[in-house]
Amino acid sequence: MRPSFETQLRQMNEIAKDKAKPDNTEEQRKKMDIVLDYQIEKAAERFETPEKTQATIFKLQKRKQKIMARLKEQLRQIDNPFEKEAVPEGANRVKYQDGKLVCTTAKGEQEITLGELLTDIEWGLNYYLDPNTVPRLIRKKYFIEQAKHEIMDLLDRQIMTNESQRESVDELKKEGYIKMIAQENQEQSGKYAERMVKNLLKKIAIDQDLDIEISDADAYQDMELKIDFIIKRKMAARGVNVETNDEDRIGIQFTSTDAPEIVHKKERQIRQAKKKLGREEKIQDIALVSIPLRQIQAMVQDWKRDKLPGGPDKLWNTATRAEIFGKVMKNFLAGEEIDQYVAKIQAKQLRAAA
Repeated sequence: MRPSFETQLRQMNEIAKDKAKPDNTEEQRKKMDIVLDYQIEKAAERFETPEKTQATIFKLQKRKQKIMARLKEQLRQIDNPFEKEAVPEGANRVKYQDGKLVCTTAKGEQEITLGELLTDIEWGLNYYLDPNTVPRLIRKKYFIEQAKHEIMDLLDRQIMTNESQRESVDELKKEGYIKMIAQENQEQSGKYAERMVKNLLKKIAIDQDLDIEISDADAYQDMELKIDFIIKRKMAARGVNVETNDEDRIGIQFTSTDAPEIVHKKERQIRQAKKKLGREEKIQDIALVSIPLRQIQAMVQDWKRDKLPGGPDKLWNTATRAEIFGKVMKNFLAGEEIDQYVAKIQAKQLRAAA
């Protein structure tokens, strides 16, 4: 996102935290309302938007603050063995047995990896982790990932709301942001393919304990830099914060077609986007990855019938998984490392089929 917008969100977040305190007096609430009105007015001037746009952005920030408060309570409960967690409605139960996570599904018990547990959140699956058997660290990671996903969705909405109303943004980009808002919940093969590839890589990175991390690009990076997701070296734990910039990152633009005219168009877009690197985004490079993937929509619909752990990308065969991993990771890992992990992917698939 724009650094100036990130600063604005931090200021709004402080106000949202203060307003959420239960022991505020009437006088304190009135003063905070005055401060908020001033911040909204100044933000509208700075970003050249109507004041109601900034008021909407603040409401979204309040929702993010509530998610953080919920996470804090969830983590507190984990650390208090005498408190009983509520079982979310419709959640699949997960227990820890013989060193493995085991999930109860519509088709019986099934092993689920940590990577699957964390990435299935993006496919709308909900899990209840048995507090008597599942290690505390795994339960904490799950709640943190849930919060990160929800906060990232709200952050994207804030960015799209702001950019689509700015007077200084050209009309084509405004239309692009408005289109992104309209298509948030639409089912599209391209969006599915991107999500499947990203989550496949996330799972491999988590389950094979790679020294890399796959993170989502925000709406601004998507529009301005043509980035779908980001690969970066692991750093110190950042908890739930999704609004920070890290060093040593490569942006990936993914396309599921090899049509020359589309690939050439995306290459031109990336050449233009690279000129912006270093000014606002701490990203070292942007790489285009083209892998023809067929029948994505049909695969997603097949998976939705039972919604088993692992998401629709679990339906890909070993060759497709290895091809995706190899083509994307050649931008980040040495050839020998890629070969080693491809061999692990193939071995795991063989074990699952046995």
